[in-house]
Amino acid sequence: MAQSYDLPAAIVSDTLETLMGHLATAEAKYKAAEAEKERLRDEIAGIMIAADVTSERTVWGLVSLTSRDKVTYSSAIKVLEINLKAEKDKEVATGAAKVTEGDKFIRVTWAK
Repeated sequence: MAQSYDLPAAIVSDTLETLMGHLATAEAKYKAAEAEKERLRDEIAGIMIAADVTSERTVWGLVSLTSRDKVTYSSAIKVLEINLKAEKDKEVATGAAKVTEGDKFIRVTWAK
């Protein structure tokens, strides 16, 4: 949950400018770290595949080469999903579904 602050209106704008600058820097570092993480994961997988190794214990932990099943459903299931979404939307619109307000969060649209 977000903290509550009692700030004079005059400093709110400056405070938000400063914090948004820190957030922008953190977001950029996060994106760079995510890209590096994916590059390293791909490199590790490539080495393991080339060496025909399925698992290896390192000082950092156990790394295993695995796969994830991909499921492609029939059109009948896709129709059921569409109909379910429509029914959910109808319940929200008619008030049959219980809608409660969640926690507050920020949404940022970065300047270009």
